Amino acid sequence: MKKTIILFLLLPSLLFSQEKAKIFGKVSSNEKELPYANISVKNSSIGTVSDESGAYELELVPSHYRIVVTYIGYEKVEKSIFLSNKEEVELNFQLKETANKINEVVINEMKLPSRSASYRQIELMDQQQIKQTNAMNLAEAVQFMPSVRVENNCQNCGFTQLKINGLPGSYSQILINNRPIFSAMTSVYGLEQIPTAMIKNIELSRNGGTSIHAANAIAGTVNLITKKPVYNSWSIEQNTAAIDANTIDLTQNFHASLVDEEQKMGVNLFGSQREKSDYDANNDGFSELPKINNTSFGANAFYRLNQQNTINMDFSSIKEYRRGGDRLDIPSHFADISEQIESQSTILSLDYERKGVLHEFSTYFAFRNSDRDSYYGGLGGGRTSADSSLATKSYGKTSDYSMIAGVKSNYQLNENIKLINGIDIQHNKVDDQFPAFQRSTQQKVYNPALYGRFIYDLFPSTQISAAYRLDHIQLKGEYALLNQAFSNRKNWTTINPRLAISHQINDFWRARLFYASGFRPPQSFNEDMHISTAAGETVFTLLSENLKAEKSNAYNAELQFEKAFDKFDFQLKLDGFYTEIHNTFTEVSAGKTTSGAIVNRLVNGTSTLVYGSNFQLKMNKDYEWNVEVGGTVQDAHYKESQLVFESEFQLIKEQRLLRTPNLHAYLFMNKYFSRSLSLSFNGKYTGSILVPRLNSTADNMELINSDDFMDINIRLAKDFLFKNKLQLQLSAGVQNVFNSYQSDFSSGPLRDSDYIYGPMRPRTYFLSLKFGSFQ
Repeated sequence: MKKTIILFLLLPSLLFSQEKAKIFGKVSSNEKELPYANISVKNSSIGTVSDESGAYELELVPSHYRIVVTYIGYEKVEKSIFLSNKEEVELNFQLKETANKINEVVINEMKLPSRSASYRQIELMDQQQIKQTNAMNLAEAVQFMPSVRVENNCQNCGFTQLKINGLPGSYSQILINNRPIFSAMTSVYGLEQIPTAMIKNIELSRNGGTSIHAANAIAGTVNLITKKPVYNSWSIEQNTAAIDANTIDLTQNFHASLVDEEQKMGVNLFGSQREKSDYDANNDGFSELPKINNTSFGANAFYRLNQQNTINMDFSSIKEYRRGGDRLDIPSHFADISEQIESQSTILSLDYERKGVLHEFSTYFAFRNSDRDSYYGGLGGGRTSADSSLATKSYGKTSDYSMIAGVKSNYQLNENIKLINGIDIQHNKVDDQFPAFQRSTQQKVYNPALYGRFIYDLFPSTQISAAYRLDHIQLKGEYALLNQAFSNRKNWTTINPRLAISHQINDFWRARLFYASGFRPPQSFNEDMHISTAAGETVFTLLSENLKAEKSNAYNAELQFEKAFDKFDFQLKLDGFYTEIHNTFTEVSAGKTTSGAIVNRLVNGTSTLVYGSNFQLKMNKDYEWNVEVGGTVQDAHYKESQLVFESEFQLIKEQRLLRTPNLHAYLFMNKYFSRSLSLSFNGKYTGSILVPRLNSTADNMELINSDDFMDINIRLAKDFLFKNKLQLQLSAGVQNVFNSYQSDFSSGPLRDSDYIYGPMRPRTYFLSLKFGSFQ
């Protein structure tokens, strides 16, 4: 059976054995050569890049082709050509300058541009937008994307969570170069650990109907595209930030790319180092933002065997120390509160791609290994021998391994039909030990899967995409806390269909419809791996023994208007979403146990409904300004009131989803005074959310309606050009200009560290310098 499947996937690649023809020429504009322009074959991923003199050449099998040339800041040019056997044809391109800054792409799973790809729309945040926000890591950048919220969930350690369309982080999937290797444990602090120095683009898919990467990605996917070597370049960068004018956050980045003249091989090296001091917002001696030291480095490389066959490699290593609480200069077990994490993560991926005109094939392997030494606890304001004994035992150790391997094939059967199919195997192993309260999580998940997508151009203006993902999930879990322990050994076979329909109404209007089903087995997710403190005690989350799997259905409808004028581009997009989740995993706090710990239990609640709409408007005028504004209006609630807190003294039920606003929005504005001087203005609005807060004895909980927040950032940037292609980028600005920040933090050793909401940092001043040879 295995041999048959592999032969089925490989067979079409054997058809490309004809004698090659060749096209060559130059890309220029007004007699000026354009280096590093992209030259590609339409309806294919075959392509190359022009050299420093604007010259290129491309080998192809004899056929009829449409050649497409693109260059940033210039209009796209297409030309048709017919090549016969062994023919060599000169084909030159003259490009005209333009200024289309609307960042949106429509692609498919293997990035094969075609008419059929219009069923799937991806929101794109490129390097220019990342730079305009002065984001130094993924968490700081992705929060400015449509329908996305990133929130800080812990005063001590700074645990962050990404939410799409009102759903918690466990309903989204973070991908690195299309590979789902972000596990539950690495997601706890992973958003802040990935530096923007390694990111080329961030791609956001906002609904499960467009992704077949994972059954749990019902809210959407965030795909990080790492920087690839395209041309010879290098840069060094220093960013200095002053949080509340006195807490320093320093980040240094470097990168270097080397590519041979024939574009046959290349390597990109990058590195980042961050040193951030802890920040105390209310001067009680306990941090609201943790101290962080992070060092990241990595490389990616490619080797082209020929025009059709490429081998790619990506490697990165991330080492981080973070600590929050009080008296951070003494050992953790002497402090009243301390959350200290030392982690080391290694990511490696290898893939082979064969790109033909009508067929693509890839095989890939990726893994991530993480080790973590941690401390969660402290004296909690007590000074008894029992307090000291427990504090000295509150050290833990975690190991986490994730792997994915698979093959994928993409067939363009004819002008109207495309097939995507593949096999992948995902494996995750977590061993989390915390001896102080006999807390242990040993979990293995083995998940082989088949997936496929059928894309059909029903009419020239209408495309239909039908997809499925067939998963066989094997879960082996051993969970223990205090005197409770149980095993969870279950298997599930589940198939989740996905459907998308796209219709071009006229030259300016397009409509899309999506449907997706989802599935989540009862296992530990990222929120469950996080440990916090409240009332001087350690807070844990424990899975219930008879937890049932979650199932969900998501629907989405989208309407888009887009028109390009002579020197003005305009785009308006409206969409509505409706998601229903059955057997919802819900966290119930039971207050303090007799042993002193606080246990939150994960149970099956009632069904959950999340529905609302997103709006997005983009405009830009020829090298003068551009504006992007968007927002989400939503309602997220349980079908029936859900138990959220139960103790000897109090019982609380609530129908609304906690920590979920009914309205949030974002804004981008850029004014270009010249090609080298610009002013950026961006911001976020977050409406009121419902936040739980435990009292100082943890036997009572209060649900607080928070303030709403407007977080505004300003950045002024100037580029200086020197000889030998050297340049200096200088930028300065203010984040959270109006200091819109939480003002009612819990304080002292008995505080509830999870009572945190709003913008991730107060008013912050920054200065950034970047020097090198780069575009």
